Amino acid sequence: MVPRGHGMGEAMGSARGDKPLGTRDFGRARAVLERFSPLAWLRYTDARHRQLGHFQVPVLGWRFAEPRDELIPVFEEVVREVPVRVGRAPQSHGLSVEFSVRAEDGEEPSGFDLGDMRWVGGFGTADSVGRTPDQGMMIHLSVPELVERLMPMLRRRTGYVSFEGAASSFRLEFRAVRHGVRIAGTDGAVGIVSRDVLAAAVLRAAEGMAGAWAAPLSDGDAARRMSLDALAQLRGFVR
Repeated sequence: MVPRGHGMGEAMGSARGDKPLGTRDFGRARAVLERFSPLAWLRYTDARHRQLGHFQVPVLGWRFAEPRDELIPVFEEVVREVPVRVGRAPQSHGLSVEFSVRAEDGEEPSGFDLGDMRWVGGFGTADSVGRTPDQGMMIHLSVPELVERLMPMLRRRTGYVSFEGAASSFRLEFRAVRHGVRIAGTDGAVGIVSRDVLAAAVLRAAEGMAGAWAAPLSDGDAARRMSLDALAQLRGFVR
């Protein structure tokens, strides 16, 4: 909270959070703040939520009508010592990722085998199984592509990554937010996790595929080589 004609919403828990003040609390906040100085409306118009990344309607709050620099230390002390309701982005601490190869009767394994991805987080699920049209992807090519796209995000070199399965419409988006990385599929948000949790979950899924890469595919198969290289990258990062 900065009482220099700026918003009072964050400190009072009314503006940029996930749980805005109710009407009663909003009026109470006004009554308290008006004891210090006349107020004016603050309209926060950022169309995208800074923490979760989704689009939102404008929100309202209070600000002092005139700058009151002498009140800055007063409110800073209140924020430090008194429990206040400040909105925080929920974080889904767990993330489950699974890569799988579809069984094809009578077919020799190849780098072009179809497979699926399943991502389960605290907000929802992104799954390529059972979709119409079919979202099965060339899994041995998709996993290395996913890892290649994720590495800059994991190393904090980019704030946004999109991924689409090879020969598939299955799509994921990864967006850096204040509390980690927000993962979303075509059906909506999957979760928000730290970069370490994201890397570890993808590594576990990739290690589960290691047997499919090491034995059925020939040593000269490019997909096998790419997949094992991706696995090595992830192991190097997680360690």
